[in-house]
Amino acid sequence: MINIIKKVLKNISYITTLVLTLIGLYTFSSQYYVEKYGAENENLQILNIKFIPSISFLDKNNGFYGNSDILVTVKNFGNKKIQLTSDDVQIEGDSTLYSKCGGFGINRLHSDPKQSSVITINAGDEKSFMLSKDISFKKIIEYFENNKFKQTLVSKINNEYLLHDTRIENRFLEYMKTQFPTASINIKLYTGYKKIIKTHTLHLYDAGTSFTADGKIHYNSFLAAIIANQQGQRKYGFQN
Repeated sequence: MINIIKKVLKNISYITTLVLTLIGLYTFSSQYYVEKYGAENENLQILNIKFIPSISFLDKNNGFYGNSDILVTVKNFGNKKIQLTSDDVQIEGDSTLYSKCGGFGINRLHSDPKQSSVITINAGDEKSFMLSKDISFKKIIEYFENNKFKQTLVSKINNEYLLHDTRIENRFLEYMKTQFPTASINIKLYTGYKKIIKTHTLHLYDAGTSFTADGKIHYNSFLAAIIANQQGQRKYGFQN
């Protein structure tokens, strides 16, 4: 009987050792994955993306001609603050969208964490910030040259231009489908030192409306700002 008990205890010891080893390997592999690839945090959600055209968007003699910033609005649904420290922006499907422009600022990420602002989103808060790369829309300038919007009503609310006639927005979206059928923007947001916390892919033709939080591009303010350019309402600075 004693020998049987010893054998049972020995087997239990082997099983315990095996279980602890497996737990250790799992913990190590999970930690390694997080350290190598980052961990996507579902508490951080992208509400929408907007393009902010430069004040010289329609001026072919200006270096910022056709150029737009990319503005991202995110919300932290968790119970701890999240800090974004850098980004990576890749444009695919249409090389004309690539812009050499970018910038630095207190509300703009950079691809290099050492040069980037730190964007802090407290629990339950939402925040808007610029990405490191701009986007070039030289390809669609002709659309605005052929469609004059001198009489179109635009309003400026909280430093953002808004378009009242949504039919213009709908027609523009159909145009974008013909111009950029395969174009996409791939965004990676990092926390810490280059640890991925969020990935997001946008197709330029797949847009949302101004009142949705669907993670899509919202074109209303982009169109309104360009029309305000045509009407001479945007006169000072590059992003007014």
